[in-house]
Parts: sequence; structure tokens; C-alpha cells
Amino acid sequence: TLTVALTVFVAPSMTDTGALLEELGEHGITGTRGVGVMQTALSTLLGGTKTTQTELDSLGVKLTDASGNFVGMGSVISQLQPALSKMNQQQQTLALTNLFGASSAQVMQQVIAGGAAGYQKATDAISEQGSATEAAEKMAHSWQGEIKTAKAALSDLEITIGQKLLPVL
Repeated sequence: TLTVALTVFVAPSMTDTGALLEELGEHGITGTRGVGVMQTALSTLLGGTKTTQTELDSLGVKLTDASGNFVGMGSVISQLQPALSKMNQQQQTLALTNLFGASSAQVMQQVIAGGAAGYQKATDAISEQGSATEAAEKMAHSWQGEIKTAKAALSDLEITIGQKLLPVL
């Protein structure tokens, strides 16, 4: 008998990772440290280890929907908050260490304490920023954007020609 184990790769969206970074920043975790905390937290949560899965099962937290897609950090926070509220501090610390890793547990406890509404605020900020970026990209590809790009290219060409002719003159 041949048994094949199938590992499903679950990944957060760019909005989810950006929102988590935004939320970590609200708790004073920024820059390289913020990226490290986010990476550790998400890698541990989504890594599929037996310890993590056992903890998720005991808390009744589901990371994927019926199609196997990640439900998002907002949903995870919504599921974790009531489950953690029934625990004492020591139990919460152990559960969060199992879910997010020892180096991320304390900060993730603060994120979860902020609730789904706090995380949604961070998600909205990231989505709004993404919309502004998309609008700027569309503007850059409009006729005005194209004309400005052409003018800049012409200016660069003039400089290049000038640099070639200056030594000759």
C-alpha cells in the first residue's frame, strides 16, 4: 500500500501581509523588526506543523475555507479573540507561542486584543494606499503621463548628445 501525503500551501494575500505590518506598526513594531515578526508569525501559523494544527483544532480556529483558501488574518483574529478570552495569561501565552512562534507571540497578542475592527482599519489603510497607487499608475499611463514621459526622454537625449559633442567642440 502506498500512502501519499499532500501538503496544501496556504498563503496570505499582499493586503493581508501589508495590513499585518500596518497593525504591527501601530504597536511600535516597525522596520526590519516588523517584517521579522510578521514573517515568523505567518510562517508559524501557516506552516502546518503538528503543534500549530493541534492548537488550532483545540481552539476551533479554521485557517481555510471550503475551497482550501486562506480565510485571512481578520477571520483568524475574529476566531481567536473569543477563544483566548476564556484563558488565563499563561494559557494565552502558550497558545500564541504555538500559533505564532515565541518571538511573535506577545505582539500578536496585542494585535488580537485590538480585535477584528482594529485589523480591518489597517486593511482599509492598506487598500486605500493601494487604490492611490493604482490611480497614480493610471495617470502615468494617460496622455498627460505619456507626454511627460516623452519630454523626459527628449531631455535625456539632449543631454546625451551634448555630452558627446562637447569634447569635439
